[in-house]
Amino acid sequence: MKGGRSCRGKRSLMLCLAMAAVSATAQSQNWQPIGQIGGATQAVAVQGHYAYLGVGLRLVVLDVSDPAALREVGVTQPFPHFVEDIAVSGTLAYVAAGGAGLRVVDISDPTSPLEVGAWDSRGYANGVAVAGATAYLAGGPYGLRVIDVSKPSQPVEVGSAYVMNYAFGVAVDGRYAYIAAAGAGLLIADIGDPRQPVETGSLRTGGYAYGVAVTGNVAYVADGWEGLKAVMVADRTHPSLLGSYQTPGWAFGVTATWTTAWVADAFGGLRVLNVSDPANPVEVQRAEMPGGHAGKVVVDGGVAYVVDRNRGLRVLSLTAGSGLTQLGSYEPLGYADAVAIAGNYAYVAAASYGLQIVDISDPARPRQVGALGIPGYSTSVAVNGTWAYVANVALSQPGGLLYVVDVSDPAHPVVAASLANEGPRDMAVADGIAYSIFSLKNEPGGGSEATPPLGSPF
Repeated sequence: MKGGRSCRGKRSLMLCLAMAAVSATAQSQNWQPIGQIGGATQAVAVQGHYAYLGVGLRLVVLDVSDPAALREVGVTQPFPHFVEDIAVSGTLAYVAAGGAGLRVVDISDPTSPLEVGAWDSRGYANGVAVAGATAYLAGGPYGLRVIDVSKPSQPVEVGSAYVMNYAFGVAVDGRYAYIAAAGAGLLIADIGDPRQPVETGSLRTGGYAYGVAVTGNVAYVADGWEGLKAVMVADRTHPSLLGSYQTPGWAFGVTATWTTAWVADAFGGLRVLNVSDPANPVEVQRAEMPGGHAGKVVVDGGVAYVVDRNRGLRVLSLTAGSGLTQLGSYEPLGYADAVAIAGNYAYVAAASYGLQIVDISDPARPRQVGALGIPGYSTSVAVNGTWAYVANVALSQPGGLLYVVDVSDPAHPVVAASLANEGPRDMAVADGIAYSIFSLKNEPGGGSEATPPLGSPF
């Protein structure tokens, strides 16, 4: 293939750049990751003019002072595992990093966030809340973990509770921690003494508790397929079901005030409920997100920040009477099915995200610079000079298209031509000919085809 190198992944969630250290005898190769970009967007926290977003393995800092023009200003080095949740307090961000436990990040300079401490959990860190010098970690199969972060560079576990339960999310209100505990529902722990948390009360909510928010004596539980549950917690030893609302999707995240609850409802988008009477929540607004998966929501200053694991961050105005209006969005590379390298750029066939172009002039700090939405499912890409060739499979009918894309300006790729065929699964370009692999109608094993030139792009 002229002008570029190509490789395919097995539907990986992110583009990884790696460096091969080859021994003098060429007998072995040691691959060491040196950069990363993209992945599912699963966490958000907002403080001041900045939003802190969990994208794949990294924490991304966005300037949100103008919601219509979100601007990426900083990003951490990759963590060892996926960012599942973020809590921000002062100049520190606390990251629940899945299998990598708790990571502490100095955000005093938003343009250069830096990891300064870590506590490796033996479980899976799904959620995090911070109160003073203590972090409360929803530790997956090991329940609630209590971490002393008075010395950010050396977090230390000092307590735990419900270690036989699975914990997805945690909220702290006063001297109590409220845990979203999957099939076990809502769990409550007295954390008056963080070193000796006391298991206080519980309530099975009927669904699968993913998230929790607390306002006064009411806890709101994002209960998966059971929607939103309002739980009376005036008596923490005997919480009781107060009300519920069946959302159309799966409730994954919730935030609430005395009068309003905002529910991240997976494929149901964002649902806004009037909870002035918690026993009878009423939906008053909604924002549909076709093809999305709303996982978490944060509300700040009349603006909702909705994390969509498939489509990044949506920023919505909550102005009363005008409906939910999208002010802006941030759509990182969410999926990488194949990649081709040419010069200082990586060209990514990104499944339903089309073609994504990444500047890799500094491999340790790859930057997304261009994108082209292509209907269907982009499965392979090759590059020759200033042309990219994207193999695309149609989702609604048999077959697909081979797109020829002008990438002379990587920031603004443009479709120049297309050719209908039987739905290519992989492809290479050499000597003016595109070679594609596809599934033959009468042969399950598939086949290959040499596609004739389509004029100057080939």
